[in-house]
Amino acid sequence: MRRKTCYPPGRWGISRQQNARFRLRDRPERLLTFAIFCLSLVVLSFFSVGVLLVFLSRSISCSTASDGSGKNPPTTFICLLPSAATPTTLTPATPIPGTSVTVPPRQTPTPKPIPTVTPTPTPPITITPDNQLVLKRVNKYMPYVIEGSYYLPYDFLSPDFQSSVSYADFIKNKNYVLWKACWQIGNEHVSERNSVTWDVGVELAQTSCSDGSIIATFLWHFQLQEQDGLFEITSIGLYPTGVGNQ
Repeated sequence: MRRKTCYPPGRWGISRQQNARFRLRDRPERLLTFAIFCLSLVVLSFFSVGVLLVFLSRSISCSTASDGSGKNPPTTFICLLPSAATPTTLTPATPIPGTSVTVPPRQTPTPKPIPTVTPTPTPPITITPDNQLVLKRVNKYMPYVIEGSYYLPYDFLSPDFQSSVSYADFIKNKNYVLWKACWQIGNEHVSERNSVTWDVGVELAQTSCSDGSIIATFLWHFQLQEQDGLFEITSIGLYPTGVGNQ
């Protein structure tokens, strides 16, 4: 025959076995309640810390009054809660009566007129019988030299000039006979130095033999003296005056 085991009555008049069953059945509900309680505490703690931080930041930004005597009076903290921003209206400054500022107009500099260079006209040559004879002698001398014929031009020299310059030296001196090139004869200027001495200046241009462009310019100067009714050359000089565009 099976023996029946009896348990003493437990709390609330139930057996210990029933009590243990109730405890196992209520444990999940208690755990859930405890978890919700802990979560509420955590949320409340974070909220309290946030409120405290906001209060501290507002307290730091409050103004502290001082009377300037070296002792600080009791400090009054005025903390303002954040509110909607109020737009600020800017009022233009009112000028002081009796004063005015006048800005002078900007002056534009007046351009200075560019001076006009007027070329000086070459004075006309006064034609006299002596001028004609002097020019005739020089115009006879130049073509022979440019063509390379030197005997007759050497005869146009005065006796003193020939005695100081031999014919051999004469045909080698570029002041007297130039050099082999293409030449262009320009204006001629005649002036009377005294009653027996004349000066003649001839403008020369050395040009390119292919296209006629100017290579260099010169002034060929002749001095002549009248001796026994003839005009003889007493000195010759060739002076460069410029360079062309070649």
